[in-house]
Amino acid sequence: MELLVLFTEVAGRDCNECQLYVFDEKLGQIVRQPSSGQPIRRSPRHKAPCRTDGESCPKGTPETSNDFTAQNWQAYFHFLGCEATGRFPDESRVNRNARLIALARERAERKRQWLAQKRLEMTAEHLAEMMGLSVQARLS
Repeated sequence: MELLVLFTEVAGRDCNECQLYVFDEKLGQIVRQPSSGQPIRRSPRHKAPCRTDGESCPKGTPETSNDFTAQNWQAYFHFLGCEATGRFPDESRVNRNARLIALARERAERKRQWLAQKRLEMTAEHLAEMMGLSVQARLS
């Protein structure tokens, strides 16, 4: 669930496609040839982020991916449909999955907010340093 909340651009990306084609990392989409619209294949020099030193993919590598299984995706999309309509079938498995998904989503959202706060604090510290203010001066 963290992938969906924190790294939306790679959450639904197929690892095999990422190994084959160049992706726009900000948009999370395959880069295409302007003239033909065909996907641009990765060259041996342009490795996927999970295979590049100094970079990484939040999903890990295809061999160690923490990606959703087909069953996970099915349960998640069912949850979204039920959530959108406000109607959940009265089935124990649906109720259990809904509770697990809601808890995981809440936890991931709290982490996203915490990370955003940390980035904000780091930015404030960096700006203060650039302006020549010490941490003590900022606190007083």
